[in-house]
Amino acid sequence: MAIISRTPDQLLYLNFYRRREDGAFRESDLWRLRVCGPLIAAIAERHFSLDVPASCSLDLLMDVFRRLGPAARLSEREVQTCARIAIGYSTERIARELKISKNSVVTFRRRAFAKLNIATHKELFALVLSRRHRMD
Repeated sequence: MAIISRTPDQLLYLNFYRRREDGAFRESDLWRLRVCGPLIAAIAERHFSLDVPASCSLDLLMDVFRRLGPAARLSEREVQTCARIAIGYSTERIARELKISKNSVVTFRRRAFAKLNIATHKELFALVLSRRHRMD
């Protein structure tokens, strides 16, 4: 089951799945999605239209990644990529902003994560929060 929401600058697909052992969607499930779908779509549209708060500026985040020390030695593209990931940008948006391919974004992310000895976005967020706390 999916809800498709179109705004002037984006198209959102919200997919709903059931486990195989639960079987197909029942009529009651479809009714709930029909009733709640517009609200879910509105929440998603609002979430993805939010501007980055001033306290979480791109310049500040890039500075955090540049100060990680000699052990990390992130390239400038890796710094730019990590800062945008920390803000919550998608791979597509990062590629568009940096005028590079999505594959390049993935490569810069993979290299940066290896240098930072992390594996997930959650670990990247935790790293940023711990470093920002020390900088403040």
